[in-house]
Amino acid sequence: MLEYSCGEVTVLLQKNLVNARASLEVLVADLQFLRDQVTIIQDKFMVVKSKASYPDKAMVVKHALKEMGTGLIQAITLLLKLSLPS
Repeated sequence: MLEYSCGEVTVLLQKNLVNARASLEVLVADLQFLRDQVTIIQDKFMVVKSKASYPDKAMVVKHALKEMGTGLIQAITLLLKLSLPS
């Protein structure tokens, strides 16, 4: 078991606090980026969905990927699961 003096503990905790705040800033920025991407995906998906009707979900995914030019197939698949009847 380790023992720290009061001063050492204070320094260690302050360093941890600084690191935690820096990590929080990065995470908040990443979260905002992801929110923006989800909004873009939702908008593009609605455009694709409203342009034509497709016989199956696979065609919607294929067309959405072509339309958007991104590799976010998992997000689109999730949107499909939430939006289209099985």
